[in-house]
Amino acid sequence: MSRLFSVLFLVVFVCQGLSAPLPLNEILALWYCGDDGCSWGQQPNLNNAKWILDRGDGKPVANVINVAFVDPLALLKKTNNSANINGVPRGLTSTVVNYFWSKGIYVIASIGGASYVDLWNQALDTDPVQLAKNAAALANELNVGIEIDYEQDDGSRITALGTFIKTFRSIIPYDSNLSPKSLFTIDLGSDIGYLAALSKASIAWLANKELNWAYAMVDEAPYTSIGQATAYWQTH
Repeated sequence: MSRLFSVLFLVVFVCQGLSAPLPLNEILALWYCGDDGCSWGQQPNLNNAKWILDRGDGKPVANVINVAFVDPLALLKKTNNSANINGVPRGLTSTVVNYFWSKGIYVIASIGGASYVDLWNQALDTDPVQLAKNAAALANELNVGIEIDYEQDDGSRITALGTFIKTFRSIIPYDSNLSPKSLFTIDLGSDIGYLAALSKASIAWLANKELNWAYAMVDEAPYTSIGQATAYWQTH
């Protein structure tokens, strides 16, 4: 996600049954790129992430960490190379997940990003069902949520994406207790002119509890005031 963004959707949940999770009645999320420009080919030096756990008063700066990014085509193919093990970035390990969870911070693996649109397209064209199965396996293995960061603006693969979402939910159902691996989210555009088809489809996915919440990606420019930026947010 090559933008500055903010959480916009209303999320009102009650957390229970987990080990000291932070409440998710308000989502305070950040996207963590590790030490290698978001490729996660190696585990980051977590000493560089201490500021996330303690903002200066002993409290974390966020209650959700989105690990950016997972290559969707590599995940589908279960690629093994210098950057991935069975399609999962080598740097996304249980050590990283447990580091944040030690402070009750939920970890979500973000699949995609602006530079992975073509790879998302290839994965959805090839086998959205198997992609969902592999995403669910990732969630189960590391006890992390999954985020869809699919920035294809023409809406040409909404049906395939819907298949991906429904298949994932058939494996890991919606959980009102918010177990980490059950969190399933999506990124949307900042206004009705960007990712419009995706935003429209997401209304049903959210209403049907196939997704937990959505993020609105808000550019730092060309807004000239907070009021102007807020007008874009309100379109959601």
